[in-house]
Amino acid sequence: MSPEILKNKKPTLTREIVEAVKRNFVGTFKQVPPRYSAKKIGGVRAYQLARRRESFVPKAVEVKVRQFQIEKLTTDHIVCRVTCAPGFYIRSLANDLGQALGCGACLEQLRREQSGPFTISEATSIDRLEENNDQSSQYLIPMARLLPNLQSVVASERGAGLTAHGNTITSNQFKIIPEQTPTTPLLDRVKIYDNNGNLLAIAKRTAAGILHPTIVLV
Repeated sequence: MSPEILKNKKPTLTREIVEAVKRNFVGTFKQVPPRYSAKKIGGVRAYQLARRRESFVPKAVEVKVRQFQIEKLTTDHIVCRVTCAPGFYIRSLANDLGQALGCGACLEQLRREQSGPFTISEATSIDRLEENNDQSSQYLIPMARLLPNLQSVVASERGAGLTAHGNTITSNQFKIIPEQTPTTPLLDRVKIYDNNGNLLAIAKRTAAGILHPTIVLV
């Protein structure tokens, strides 16, 4: 058999081969983001540079994959389930896996089933929202539930007013919610609520007992 035929011969993939190669994509490793992505290069989004047909290579960044399961393998498709940290690109995984297997690959379909604490079971379709336009608000996740992993504090009436205008508040103008945040010391980034449970802002601790709103939501 000539070298040319060997070179062009399509590799036969078995589950054992795929399972062995996929181990290289579990844990913490470097990944090159896609050219058409929102990564900034010199202050410009990569997809903007790509649309201008400019020559560039996105810088590899450290990513983390907690779980990578092969659910189905056919002659030309791999169906898998991936649990990863933010900043990971499934498009790059498909490309890199194909290169590692020697056959090439691209992403055909992607379904995100969970983002942080929010799961697909809480999602609704655009069609359902349009059908129930008058009651569409019932399908929205309340803003107060956002970022559940952040520590929460409740501002006093005076503190709430200052927060709403983006002003710094001090420890006598808020209190930590112990039942929501087991960590007693004030962390570097917190959510500020008013006495009615409305989420006012995301704030940064700038000094001991001092919070400065960085994102005001009212």
